Amino acid sequence: DLYSWKVAGPVLTDFPHEAPNVFEWKGYYWIVVDMWKGIGVYRSDDGYKWAQCPNILVESGERSGDKGHGDHPDVLVQGDRAFIFYFTYPEPGSRSVLQVAELEFKNDQLVCDRNKIFDLKLKNPK
Repeated sequence: DLYSWKVAGPVLTDFPHEAPNVFEWKGYYWIVVDMWKGIGVYRSDDGYKWAQCPNILVESGERSGDKGHGDHPDVLVQGDRAFIFYFTYPEPGSRSVLQVAELEFKNDQLVCDRNKIFDLKLKNPK
């Protein structure tokens, strides 16, 4: 409800981070954040109380330019599927590479195999 919401205060205060992204998927609210050592993941039933989950995109991937941990996440939910877009810096100080991987929901956790092959069709939101 974007008309009657109220500020509840800071949510993640236990560590420094940037680029928070909040989305709803698989019956939970999720926050993914850039922790500068992979993507931090938090889950909530109600959007107020958050539980830390295992980090994702910590280790390098096998695709071209997918070296190092993932940075600055954004998530696209399409029905039952979700995709995480992230940056890598395979050549520090020289370039960054935009990557995408499919998220999965296993044992009430958000997981991501960045080497898994998937298909993605971007849809026109009309």
